[in-house]
This record gives sequence, C-alpha cells and structure tokens, in this order.
Amino acid sequence: MLTREQKSQQIQELTDALTKSQSVVFGSFHGLKLYEMEKLRKTLKKNAITFRVVKNTLLERAFSALGVTLSDEIRAKPLAVAFGPDDITAAKLMC
Repeated sequence: MLTREQKSQQIQELTDALTKSQSVVFGSFHGLKLYEMEKLRKTLKKNAITFRVVKNTLLERAFSALGVTLSDEIRAKPLAVAFGPDDITAAKLMC
C-alpha cells in the first residue's frame, strides 16, 4: 500500500509526463503474459516511450491537475499508459 507522500509523488510524476509528452496511449494489459509485457516494455523503451501501469485514481488526479477529465470507459478497468515523444510511435507499438 502506498503512503500519501508516495501517491503525491506519483501524481506529480504522471503530471510531468503528461505535460512533456506529445501523445498518451492507454492500453489494457489484462491477459498479457509476463514475457509479453517485458517484450513490450523493452520495445517501447528503445523508442524513448515511457510505459507505466498506474492506479486509475492516481491517473485521474494527474489529468485533473491539468484540467482534463477522463471518461468512464477509461476509468472502468486497470490501465497501462504509454507517454510518447511524437504523435504516432506509441500508438503503433502498443497495437
């Protein structure tokens, strides 16, 4: 369980990532095997894409700090988030 200070730090890190990235891609990691997740992480890292699995409430607070509201569909399930340096690479690699 995260402490309040750790949660605040993660929200700040997410907010920073959101402001610095050109694209944000949401994806479900449900059903991925460990080796598939590791392969995806390595591929994304080679392309300068930050990939994180985050708690929905923390992600929602980070977006809220920027004045953006997440839809109910996005908040409904556990998510992985990729922060990309350009508009298309993260989306291509996440498919």
